[in-house]
Amino acid sequence: MKIGLIIHSRTGHTWSVAEAVGQALRKQGHDVTLERIVAADDAAAKPEQVTFTSCPDIRSYDALVIGAPVRGFNINPVIRAYLSQLPAVGTKPAACFVTMHLKKPWMGGNRALARMSGLCRDKGLETRGQAIVSWSSPQREQQIERCVKSIETLFASKEEA
Repeated sequence: MKIGLIIHSRTGHTWSVAEAVGQALRKQGHDVTLERIVAADDAAAKPEQVTFTSCPDIRSYDALVIGAPVRGFNINPVIRAYLSQLPAVGTKPAACFVTMHLKKPWMGGNRALARMSGLCRDKGLETRGQAIVSWSSPQREQQIERCVKSIETLFASKEEA
């Protein structure tokens, strides 16, 4: 399966989780491409203020994994702008994950994932899984492992499942 990992990362934390996910999916035999969403101004407060210097085209992928950091207890304006401007793509399986600084998922992670999943559904993506990684949590490494494992399981072939 051709899987696109579409990632917005300001500090590199989200990107590092995406690299681990990509490595696991490649071990399963998938054709995986990591693509970075880059905004001209990462600090834009509203999605309508976001302009892109790199805006990945998802049409060639069979499935997607979308990752972004939480910002202001909610979905990051950059990923929101990106998902909002996507064309409808028909039904494709997808997974979403977020990284955040705060330790508790209710401190923005849950809300960000709900908004990301909703925007994905609006474009025809079938969100099959979600994960949150808290960078300040003492369980961060275990959260990354759970994120990787849950996404890996979503895209496992019938023989591997």
